[in-house]
Amino acid sequence: MPILSLRLQMLALLVLGLAVLWLAVFIELNRSRERFIGDAQTATVYQAQVLAENARSTFKRLDEVLFDLRVHWDGEERQFAELVKDQQEHISDIAFQIGIIDRDGFLAYSNLSKSQERVDLRERDHFKVHKESGQDKLFISKPLKGKVSGRWTIQFTRPIFEKNRFNGVIVVSVSPEQFASYYEKLNLGEKPALAMVSDDGSIMSRYPDNDSSMGKKISGTPYLDPNPPVSGAFRRFAQVDGIERIYGFYRLPEYRMTVVIGQSVSSILDSYSEQRLIIVAGALLFSLAITALIILLYRSLRARESVALSLKESEKRYHSLFAGSKVPMLLIDPADGSILDANHAASEFYGYSEDRLRQINIGDLNILSKTDIAREMAKAKEEQRSHFHFRHRLASGEIRDVEVHSGPIELQGKPILYSIIHDETHRLRLERERRKLIRAVEQSPVSIVIANTEGNIEYVNPRFLEITGYTLAEVLDKNPRFLKSGKTPQETYVQLWDALCKGEEWHGELCNKRKNGEIFWEQASISPIFDARGKITHYLGIKEDTTERRKISEELVRSNAELEQFAYVASHDLRQPLRMVSSYITLIEKKLGTDIDKDLKEFIGFAADGAKRMDQLITGLLEYSRTGRSGEPADRVRLGDVIKESCLNLEVAIEDADAEVAVADNFPEVQGYWMELVRLFQNLIGNAIKYRSPGRRPEIGLSWRKEGREWIVEVKDNGMGMDPKNHKRAFGIFQRLVSNEQYEGTGIGLAVCKKIVEHHKGRIWIESAVGEGCRFY
Repeated sequence: MPILSLRLQMLALLVLGLAVLWLAVFIELNRSRERFIGDAQTATVYQAQVLAENARSTFKRLDEVLFDLRVHWDGEERQFAELVKDQQEHISDIAFQIGIIDRDGFLAYSNLSKSQERVDLRERDHFKVHKESGQDKLFISKPLKGKVSGRWTIQFTRPIFEKNRFNGVIVVSVSPEQFASYYEKLNLGEKPALAMVSDDGSIMSRYPDNDSSMGKKISGTPYLDPNPPVSGAFRRFAQVDGIERIYGFYRLPEYRMTVVIGQSVSSILDSYSEQRLIIVAGALLFSLAITALIILLYRSLRARESVALSLKESEKRYHSLFAGSKVPMLLIDPADGSILDANHAASEFYGYSEDRLRQINIGDLNILSKTDIAREMAKAKEEQRSHFHFRHRLASGEIRDVEVHSGPIELQGKPILYSIIHDETHRLRLERERRKLIRAVEQSPVSIVIANTEGNIEYVNPRFLEITGYTLAEVLDKNPRFLKSGKTPQETYVQLWDALCKGEEWHGELCNKRKNGEIFWEQASISPIFDARGKITHYLGIKEDTTERRKISEELVRSNAELEQFAYVASHDLRQPLRMVSSYITLIEKKLGTDIDKDLKEFIGFAADGAKRMDQLITGLLEYSRTGRSGEPADRVRLGDVIKESCLNLEVAIEDADAEVAVADNFPEVQGYWMELVRLFQNLIGNAIKYRSPGRRPEIGLSWRKEGREWIVEVKDNGMGMDPKNHKRAFGIFQRLVSNEQYEGTGIGLAVCKKIVEHHKGRIWIESAVGEGCRFY
């Protein structure tokens, strides 16, 4: 009985020991299996997140290309093709076709070979959605067969607007194989599955079996549920190939896309199966020998080490994705803001080495207070926000505006924040400049008008509306001819358009009509606006209301005319009694004969000379008052002929003085008055002869040159010259700079010259010094 009892006890002990052993084995195997599954879920979620961020960066690049190209589409294929070629150098790794669909749904441009027939794309979703919505949004199509390329493509599109109206669609075609080939580079074990899936379940790209997956849909997954999480993991049999996998996903809600990575359960559990075999074998051998137990322990430890190495390799592989990204990325501890890791792009952007970045705090970069930084990190950690705008300080001290995408991830069981940084300093600076220019134009005290190349108004500022009395709706898309009063000469419009067609500015005066019928005058400056290729795209008009100024000017002209008329009449009426005085003095001198007293003869000489000079003065005054009042219209005048006529009139004076007059060739033709211009050059050449230096042969030179829109004419002599302080005074009326004893004159000649030049909208000045001759311009 005791022996039996001992056996039972031993049996019970054995059974109990085996039960405990196998229970422990069962629990350990289940725990190990769940750990493998859990690690795989964490790894696939992290992998999906990294690939999703890469996809987001790719989508942004494509969207920027759409933005950049569509503003340059004006229907000119050759110039547009050059821009497309430049852009493709930057996106050749992801896109193979760029096209334009016109507003009617037909292909207007493709960088691929041109089809012999018109390609109808009206039924394509990426055309219909833009035409029907009227919204400026990025649209990503489901995979479809290209009508030109014949390949499976994903279309990235944006609408083209002209005057806020739908005018077509710009398309960048991307092969799903581009994404699939990128997935292929990752070493994810046996039978992996990587896919990008739209929110309606359509497969956008897949590795492997990309082509056979096109057009298929997935259903029943967590990321397709209503209000799905941003990321997660699940286990299921694939609808495409029936293989059971562990899937990790990460959503891109702004693009209605989800990146999914799956590892087959069989490949995940390969290591687990090996461990299970070891444990079971060890348990079987445990009852036979402690050696078997030691071997079991050794193999178990070895299996654990294999798992650790596998996980380490996995982390290394996915860290390479982080480190190799061209976008600055940081990993941050939300507890204290310390930077745990930074990639090379972040090092280049901030100007710190990667090691230095790992030693500093996010507060050393973000200029917000510590409290504000902690609050923003909490929002990112709790996924209340994922998109932020901050100002970051670089190592150089420069402050940059940045856009940050941030969210929580788990690394080695610890919650951390990832941050993806985009520099938006330049974009924000341009936006501020744009707003400043808009305010300046809106608040300008002069009218500003922008019209397209057809002359139709696209913009006017408030001052334009205030002056004309029209509303904005009444002038947009209208030609400015509705302002015409009929009082502006047709020649003015001809000159205006002639200048603009040559790409030149036009300045002039226009007589226009307000909405209420009132006539008003404007001083206008109209110039073409060129694009980067030098092509005229718009016309800019800056106009100032000169109605009141013109009224004052007209009143001044009328007043001056009356004064000139008075001077003319007074001068004319004075000559008659002056002739009588001169005649009687002559008669008195003859009557007295030769026996006249010496003093009396001198007195009579003074009186006769005074009468003569008074007559010259009145004659000069009459000439001055008549200048600019011929009443005849201006005509085209050859200055060379004018100078020749002036020299003929002075032929006797030139011969008497033995003067040399040198005239340059090819003097220009100008709009002017023949008689006035002859008088101008006759006065200048005559003065050069009259005020010559004693003992020196007079040398007079006439030349010309063009400066901008002006003709500069020079009359140069080697005469007695003039003190610089008298240069302006010389053009005053009755201003004589030498005495009558030396040279006869009235002091009116240069005043007449100045009046003639100003009548021709010109200017006259002197460059001279005493004894060095004069230069008149």
